[in-house]
Amino acid sequence: MSKDSKLASKTSSRLFIGIRPPNDTQVFLDNLCARYKTKMHPETLNRIRWTSRQNRHLTLAFLGQTPSEKVLPIQKGLEEIAKNTMKFKGCISSITPFPQSNSKLLATELTHSPELLKAYEDCKRLIESLGMKPEELDYRPHITLARCRSGFSNLLTAALDHPLWLDNIILYQSNPAPESSHYQPLFETSLSGTEDIR
Repeated sequence: MSKDSKLASKTSSRLFIGIRPPNDTQVFLDNLCARYKTKMHPETLNRIRWTSRQNRHLTLAFLGQTPSEKVLPIQKGLEEIAKNTMKFKGCISSITPFPQSNSKLLATELTHSPELLKAYEDCKRLIESLGMKPEELDYRPHITLARCRSGFSNLLTAALDHPLWLDNIILYQSNPAPESSHYQPLFETSLSGTEDIR
C-alpha cells in the first residue's frame, strides 16, 4: 500500500529509486561513522560532509532529470514491483572509498544477492518501458556515508558483516542545496509480495 504520494511541482525533477535502511541499520551506520571520525585528523573532518539519516539510501536506479508527466507512471510501476516482491535480507559487507580507492565518497557496500539483483532489474525494465534510458554502469549496491572533495584515499577498505531487512521502495527527488542535496520521498510503498515469482 502506498504510504505517500506527492507529485513534483516542476516541469522536471532529478529522480532516483531507492530503499531506506531500517532503524537498526541506521544505528549501526551512526556508530560506524562515529568510529571513523575518531580516526580522522581534525582538518580532514572539517572538509567532510556526512550523510544525514534522512538522506541515507540504497539506490536501485538513477533516473536523472525526469519530466513531471512520467512521475505517476513510475509510481504505478513501483506499486506493481512492490506487490510482486517479498521483503528480503541483505548484507553490508564492507566500508570503502567508493567507487575507487581515491574517490570522494565513503560508502558501505552490500553483497549481491538474487533478490537485490531482481529488484534492480525490475526497476531497470520499468525505466525502459517508459521510454527512458537506465544507467549503463555495473550495479554496485551501496549506502553513501560521507563526501569529501579531497577524497578518502587514506582510508582502507574494511570488512563488515551486518545483515539488514530491505522492505520498502521509494521514488526520491534530489533537491540541490548549498551544503548538500536533500532527498525528498515523492512516493513510498512497502514490499508486500507473498511468494517468490522468479
